[in-house]
Amino acid sequence: MLVWFVAAPVLVLTALAATAQDHLLEVKNNLQSEMSACFVYYTITKNCAVAERDDAVIDGLTNIQDTFSQEMAKLGKSIGMTDEAMVASVRIFSDEQYGSIPNSCVNLSAPMVKHGNRCKQVGENPDREDRPYSRP
Repeated sequence: MLVWFVAAPVLVLTALAATAQDHLLEVKNNLQSEMSACFVYYTITKNCAVAERDDAVIDGLTNIQDTFSQEMAKLGKSIGMTDEAMVASVRIFSDEQYGSIPNSCVNLSAPMVKHGNRCKQVGENPDREDRPYSRP
């Protein structure tokens, strides 16, 4: 009987730890996916700026794009994603976002409405405390 009183709390704590770990993995996976979507969004935006020959905007977007690329790769590796899986994620978002602008930057408002504000938030505050997936 005493063994049960000792073992039960240990089993409960073990289950809670596993659940928390699963949740953290899911949240990090979601953030990595979000970063992939943002990387594509900023790539499209930069390509449109190149078409307009706006060097200052191009430089700023290049820096943002590079940051998202590095962070999504680092986060992907930390959760065990393969390079192939990360490339596939970017392809999925590329197909979706490029499909929304049918080869014309005049349609940039479509991905901008869907991704612009969120990507700005993620880029400016990837470690905000009110974003549970950013906690280590």
